[in-house]
Amino acid sequence: MIRTIHMQNFKCLHDVKVDLGMFNVLIGPNDSGKTSLLDAIYLLGETTRRPWSEVFSGDYQPQKFVWEGDVTAEIKWDVEGPLDDTGFSYSFSIMPGSSFCKERLSCGTNRMVARQSLPDGTTQYDIVSSYAGDSRTQNTRGQSAFFTVLRNSPRPPFFDAVQRSFASSQKFDLSPQSLRRATKLEANCTLSPSGDNLVAVLDQIFTGPNGNIRIELENALQEAIPTVRGIYLPIVDQNQQLKKLDFTLAMNGAQPQTIPSALASDGAVIVTAFLALAYGDTPEILLIEEPDKGLHPTLMNKVVELLRKMSTGEVGNRARQIILTTHSPILLNYVEPHEVRIFRRYPKTGTNVTPMDQVPGIERLRKEFATGALWNMLGEEGLLEEAPA
Repeated sequence: MIRTIHMQNFKCLHDVKVDLGMFNVLIGPNDSGKTSLLDAIYLLGETTRRPWSEVFSGDYQPQKFVWEGDVTAEIKWDVEGPLDDTGFSYSFSIMPGSSFCKERLSCGTNRMVARQSLPDGTTQYDIVSSYAGDSRTQNTRGQSAFFTVLRNSPRPPFFDAVQRSFASSQKFDLSPQSLRRATKLEANCTLSPSGDNLVAVLDQIFTGPNGNIRIELENALQEAIPTVRGIYLPIVDQNQQLKKLDFTLAMNGAQPQTIPSALASDGAVIVTAFLALAYGDTPEILLIEEPDKGLHPTLMNKVVELLRKMSTGEVGNRARQIILTTHSPILLNYVEPHEVRIFRRYPKTGTNVTPMDQVPGIERLRKEFATGALWNMLGEEGLLEEAPA
């Protein structure tokens, strides 16, 4: 879990600090920085799984996403998260046009093998590494340098806990059309960003060692969409091991009827995809773009509640941190102010982020209007102005 992320010089995130909970909703106009924050979290996680020369290549070369194209500006991530009874802070930075990345990890615990103990009781590691070719160099700078980065081994055991806090993330922009595709079965698969391998993920969940998972998933689906009784994955091509997604419908006392996903609502397939994320082998941090796309307004409340339960572990095989974007006032009606972050972007200073529960008079306003209605009426600027008495 990420408790706080501070970004500097990443796209429109010139100098932005965002506090996060387990369930987070990002609102704001187009091009205000919501997707930039999701990208920043995703890229940071990738640096712990892949060589930096691969992460920062192609469209993600630092000189392409540095603030205002300033190649002299340091692009920096600072994240804080839980670790034992204290926590950790981790910094990662790169310079456009340079082959070096810098890392710094501080953990406030006495149970680790200390490389350096600081006066405040924390333990600090400083690392400088080249990402051109992914070679490693030491940087002592008067401190005891640690020789490896979070994705490498050997390493102290607590590094695993630090890595899990932000390394496992994925961005999802689920498409109902992609979710309906027949899929070739594959081993050890996770849901793709568009969801086009949903059938393979469901098959893996259903054929796994825990037979109760299918029952739990289908019960959760029926709770959200009462007309859906279950999921059926018939083979459409035996030679290619190709399966498709069908739904079994409750028929008011008559025999259940099975229909192809092409005839089912977008809401049914989208909720199924969220449940595949909840019960599958998926990341710890789910970055979801506009989960309300294709949803009927009457389903918004159930989807918000489902995602919130996924963030607590009440639905799924473990709790996951969820960070989603939305432009839907209807979805916002079903969330609490402490779950919402308001994004605005200014020409000179870039993105600014304000927690909704810090909006002046928000609780008084919510006694008269739903949260989404307030946003629809006032907009971001109106919300953040001092509300009239």
